[in-house]
Amino acid sequence: MSSHFAGILATEVVDGIPYALLFNVRTLSSLDLQERIPSLEELLQIVQEILTKIPGGSNKDHREEIDPVETAKREFFEETGLRVKEGIIPQEVWSEISTGYFLQAFYHVSLRDCEGELRKKGIRDGNQVLSAPIRVRMDDAVHLICRTHFVPLVELSNALSKSLVG
Repeated sequence: MSSHFAGILATEVVDGIPYALLFNVRTLSSLDLQERIPSLEELLQIVQEILTKIPGGSNKDHREEIDPVETAKREFFEETGLRVKEGIIPQEVWSEISTGYFLQAFYHVSLRDCEGELRKKGIRDGNQVLSAPIRVRMDDAVHLICRTHFVPLVELSNALSKSLVG
């Protein structure tokens, strides 16, 4: 299996409350390329197109990446500015082979196992604009996260809740 999507969900616990490192994404449209002031209806459509996601991406442009963990770590760095520390192995939270034998995998690391400087500005990634990474309370994140990242986030949220209680 050569094609995959992989992401890393980094978390930290502050005063017993788990937080997730996420970001908001908006896909660029032809409206972004026009030199005019958009109508209220167009602006509302843009706001509705903002999705909250876990840092991650595919190996489409990096076919040498056979291991999804490699892809997840690269994407995590590109999208957050943080690297997973040497020797730390991200823990698999959820994976699934979707239609067309495309593997999707999500991993977890603690923010204390990362190094570098958290990106402070939005960036363009292909046809998408990514906000600076944001820390979101895990119980709020499950209500904000996009549909395709919902199950991995809930799986990790449940696991973290059990570890904090037990």
